[in-house]
Amino acid sequence: MLIRIYSACDAASYAMPEPSLRSVSMRDMGTEMTPIASQEPSRTGTPVQSTTPQMRSPVSSGPSTPHRATATSSPPQRLGNVIQVHGDKVLASDRVTVPSEPVVIEEQQQTRRASETLGVQLGKINVIAWGNNPEDGDSSKLLKRIDLEEVKRNVLEARATAWEEAEQSKFVARFEREEAKIQAWENLEKAKAEAEMRRIEVKIEKIRSHAHEKLMNKLAATKRRAEERRAIAEARRSEQAAKVVATANHIRQTGRMPSPIFGCAFCP
Repeated sequence: MLIRIYSACDAASYAMPEPSLRSVSMRDMGTEMTPIASQEPSRTGTPVQSTTPQMRSPVSSGPSTPHRATATSSPPQRLGNVIQVHGDKVLASDRVTVPSEPVVIEEQQQTRRASETLGVQLGKINVIAWGNNPEDGDSSKLLKRIDLEEVKRNVLEARATAWEEAEQSKFVARFEREEAKIQAWENLEKAKAEAEMRRIEVKIEKIRSHAHEKLMNKLAATKRRAEERRAIAEARRSEQAAKVVATANHIRQTGRMPSPIFGCAFCP
């Protein structure tokens, strides 16, 4: 038959988070004839393994089936010593521990962190919000809340996006190759046109130089002919002037005007 009591160390280490919570009275599971004074946990500094008369409560025969302990609202904590009663001997076994609330909270936090990581990878905001909700209970039930259809759509969307980007990359590469070919053809045609233009310019320059030379030759010939005609006219003027001087000297010597016949002889 087992009796669960709180030791002084457990009573000192466990502090209620709110004053409104009531301390749990631990009765003998074998009988309900335990005195009222022994219902409260011991507050004295008695060691854990101490077997003083205060820890020994009178045990009477009770029903074969012990009463089921009433569930309380307090969180699960470490239990006290388990005392085995065999007749008149009271043996204190080692301390038995059960999972405490921090362990459960740690497991829930690990579950939330895993869900947050999944939400970040899938881009699902409601998964992250679910992982941050501290009021959610069982992790297996919470994982069922993930919308599998939404996850599938996200995966398909990611796959379609990757395919679209790959196709666009192919089109861009093809366009760049075509653009390079067009640019090379354009550069070649420009080079041909520029060469033809230079050839025409050289030809025009030759024609210009030939025409200029021809024009200069014509101008030189004109000037030469003008000089020749000018020389002829000057010679004729000099000859006429000489005749006039000779006629004037004859008149001075004879005092007579020359006759028309004579004068005609002096006419040019």
